[in-house]
Amino acid sequence: MKSIKLLTVLFLLSSRFLVAQMPLNFGSSGWKFFNNIVYTGPSDYNTSTSAGIVNWTSPLYNTFVPAGWDNSSSNTLPLGYKVGSSYYATTVPFSATTQISYGSDASQKPLVSYYRKSIVVDIANGGHNLADYSSFNLKLKADDGAVVYFNGSEVYRVNLPSGPITNSTPVINPNINETNFLWPSSSTSHNIPNGSFPLHPTLNNITITIEIHQGANATTSFPAYTTSSSDSFLDIELTGIVGPLTPSITRGPYLQIPTPSSMQLRWRTNVSEIGIVKYSSVSALGPWTSNTEAGATTDHLLTLSPLSANTKYWYSVENSSGVHESGSNNFFITPPSTPANSRPTNIWATGDCGADVAYAMPAEVRQALVKNNFLNYINSNGIDLDLWLLMGDNAYESGKDSEYQNTFFNVYQADRIMKQAPIMPAPGNHDYFDQNSFTRAQLRVNKANDYYSIFSMPTAGQAGGVASGNKGYYSYNYNNVHIISLDSYGFYGVGDKKLYDNVSPNPSTPSVNPQVEWLRQDLNATALNTNIKWTILYWHHSPYTKGNGHDSDNDPATSPGPDEAILEGIRQNLVPLLDQYKIDLVLCGHSHSYERTKMLKGHYGDSGVFGADELAQSYPSYSNHNSSGSYSSISCPFIKHSSSPQNEGIIYAISGSAGWVKDQSLTVPSVHPAMKYRNLTEGGSMLIQILDNKLEAKWINEGGAVEDNFTIIKDVNTGVPIVNNIHQNELPAESPALQKIQTPAWPGVSQFTLTNPAGVTSGPFGIGVVNVPTPDIGALYTIKDQFGCLSQTYRFTFNGSCWGNVTVNNTFYPTTTPEVVSSSGIITSTSLIKNMANVSFISKVHNNLVTTGTGVLFQAELGAIFSNTINTSISCPPGGM
Repeated sequence: MKSIKLLTVLFLLSSRFLVAQMPLNFGSSGWKFFNNIVYTGPSDYNTSTSAGIVNWTSPLYNTFVPAGWDNSSSNTLPLGYKVGSSYYATTVPFSATTQISYGSDASQKPLVSYYRKSIVVDIANGGHNLADYSSFNLKLKADDGAVVYFNGSEVYRVNLPSGPITNSTPVINPNINETNFLWPSSSTSHNIPNGSFPLHPTLNNITITIEIHQGANATTSFPAYTTSSSDSFLDIELTGIVGPLTPSITRGPYLQIPTPSSMQLRWRTNVSEIGIVKYSSVSALGPWTSNTEAGATTDHLLTLSPLSANTKYWYSVENSSGVHESGSNNFFITPPSTPANSRPTNIWATGDCGADVAYAMPAEVRQALVKNNFLNYINSNGIDLDLWLLMGDNAYESGKDSEYQNTFFNVYQADRIMKQAPIMPAPGNHDYFDQNSFTRAQLRVNKANDYYSIFSMPTAGQAGGVASGNKGYYSYNYNNVHIISLDSYGFYGVGDKKLYDNVSPNPSTPSVNPQVEWLRQDLNATALNTNIKWTILYWHHSPYTKGNGHDSDNDPATSPGPDEAILEGIRQNLVPLLDQYKIDLVLCGHSHSYERTKMLKGHYGDSGVFGADELAQSYPSYSNHNSSGSYSSISCPFIKHSSSPQNEGIIYAISGSAGWVKDQSLTVPSVHPAMKYRNLTEGGSMLIQILDNKLEAKWINEGGAVEDNFTIIKDVNTGVPIVNNIHQNELPAESPALQKIQTPAWPGVSQFTLTNPAGVTSGPFGIGVVNVPTPDIGALYTIKDQFGCLSQTYRFTFNGSCWGNVTVNNTFYPTTTPEVVSSSGIITSTSLIKNMANVSFISKVHNNLVTTGTGVLFQAELGAIFSNTINTSISCPPGGM
């Protein structure tokens, strides 16, 4: 975590000298520029290690610390340089204050120069707030090409290619005649709609940043980021257009608190109005049911109810004048009221997803790559998301409403994920940063930060689970999954207890820590809920990590700071409690990387004692623990059992790179031995898919590739045979000559092998059944998946059946109880009764034990117990029994 106190002080100092007021006329003063060194890479203008790495276009950028910035208050436009005789010499008089430095070598001037200035729009200057402007007119004089940013977001580009711009990007045409193209044609203006750029952290402010590019040096001996251009020039004018704003949605819509009978919809508009939501289970065109707000507001919230469970609903967001937003992408699907085993639950899990303007790729580029390529993946695979989990640090740098708008909503709201998947958040440390005169500790106690007003949480238990009464932590059910969101950074009640304070690993021992006591009650209730097969927890700080910038081994005594205490405290105090419950998966962020453990239980110390303490625990299968969990030809999935009295291990996944990856110089070099996979260099996010007894998780990187995956399957490989009774009421589909095995609940299995005393057969995994011709009686049949990881045994029996005329050509093996074949007619048999088998044929008419002149077809081996009797009182019901 960076030094926010230092950054804030520096920002306030820089803002003091940058602020001016609208309108911004040609020739304005107070500009900062950066142009006096030869660039060797983006770090020269994009980073500052002493103030935290901050994108130079951000309002938070500190222009005092980075070397090379000229912050003189007398810097007045136009700014630029000329070499020798040029057009500027006669048209624009360059004074000492308008001439910027380009170094000592005119043939290797910087290719790009950078400019910054903040302005404030306020009542004292024209009687208008920023919100009163419908748009702004920008007039630009620039040589040769330019990119203009408002509050870190690009609003205009000229004479430069599309795509990312760096300090080595030359202009498209370096030979443009400035007289006719860029300047002084100041009568041409570019209109910038209000709301098309991010909000400034300070009300009514706009930070304007501009980069001026030239043509690159053609000579290969010169670096690509230098130029021999004879001139560079910048001047701008900015005026505002006051007028009524066209009502529009500026935030969302986004979904919250899904239940089988309701869904909450939230959105924000640029003007106060009464919101209307229409919804339909028929089509995106209606017919509609309508919900209307009671009064006008800009922050809208409507709960749609009553709804039908497990049903798709399209919705339209409107006002009294018409439709704001609707269409085929505006839909949600309500959860099932009871487990729907044929329907998967699809979850997107993102940690630290709000791009930090402080970090470079730039971060917003990586954030877009992660999001866009995840979208490509689910689109190409026909996946609709049911839930979107946020693992904290959802907006940077301070978790303010404006930062949520800029680095979260503006990024995600145009895509179908936010329109379709209810957002279920957990807070991180950056969601608690100081604001509104509160100290950070007060924010943690009072829950007064913007995070808690932006999101709704099911604190009353309305979505399943035990009511928490606290928006910092809550739980809910979806299909057969119980999910718990915790707050690893806040304080909770008595004595400012944190998540890891005063935790007893004994599930029956109450705690004075409100969050932990609620967690204990919730997990106890979940254990009694027979509809729940899976339990997932998520919070921000991971107990196991050696990811970018964080090390869970750090001792708070020697590495003081809140992160070290939290990581160690959770591992030593909370994890022992979790190990007492049937928890399957824990998701975290905070480390800006991806790390995924093996199946863990009992590891509470540093990584150096991992083998000594963790492996001392009792495992049903050590191979479970040691497996990679990737279900493939080279690795078996993790196997767990719902009926097991103990927890069989938990997988911890740290997926904290949905928004950015931290500077590699801060990376902890060692690998935590609990990790089966990690990636410190790429951004990514997790897709979790749960179908009945199978959980599959995939980490999809910023390029759209599945870099890691693991699978957990429950209630398989039990070793307990399933008994199939051969009886007449299954005829004609089944008979003693043909039986059908109901296939196990193995989603994704395509091939099988079937082993019995006669040998091994294989084939495609049937849709619901596998055919077994003339099954042996009493012998074990073992069916396995194509990788040999999953197995289920079966045994066939005649007991409990009564037939009419029946032909029995099966082989009988020894069983614990005698096999009896009953018939109200005739039993015809060519069966083989194996040694030690005990079999009785009882019929009403007679039994025809078939033999021929060339050999005996019916045979009872020596040692077999076989009886063949007539019972004239047998009367089987029609169709058998």
